[in-house]
Amino acid sequence: KYGLAAVNWLLNVCGQNQAVGHDIGCVSKKTIATSSLGTKAQEKQLKVVVNAFHGFAHNCMCQLENHLHYQLGFGNEDLETCKCIFSSSNNMALLICHTLEFHWKQFLDLHFSQWDSDKYLELSWFLYNNYKQALHTVQTNMVELEQFKHSKDITDNDFESWHQEELEYLK
Repeated sequence: KYGLAAVNWLLNVCGQNQAVGHDIGCVSKKTIATSSLGTKAQEKQLKVVVNAFHGFAHNCMCQLENHLHYQLGFGNEDLETCKCIFSSSNNMALLICHTLEFHWKQFLDLHFSQWDSDKYLELSWFLYNNYKQALHTVQTNMVELEQFKHSKDITDNDFESWHQEELEYLK
């Protein structure tokens, strides 16, 4: 129910063309569609996907329908940021396991405040490096892709149709 409340908030506040991605995106997609939010999510064109690393450990059908590689608009994103944030907070466990509730909340607040500050300071480098990575990917892979397409006599439409054919075959 908390997931549905978060999706409802996202749709109300952020509006059209939003995306939600997490480990159980395939299950959440079905849950949202069959809930009272189903119509609203469909009208606002909500995308529900699985994060990059979960997708490869899951069944093929789920990957073809929900994986980031097959969705437009995600770029280089892997949707693993929250996992990284909470993984970093695991270091706090040794410090707070025997403290009073006030102190463990205080330590966690300090940890996440520092994490926010560090990430804010690194934001420009993060954006710059992602931009460089995207340019490099486009520049190097486009040349190789064009050579491959020419050597095999295929087009961009072939890639899309192969994806659809594989989806239909597995259904």
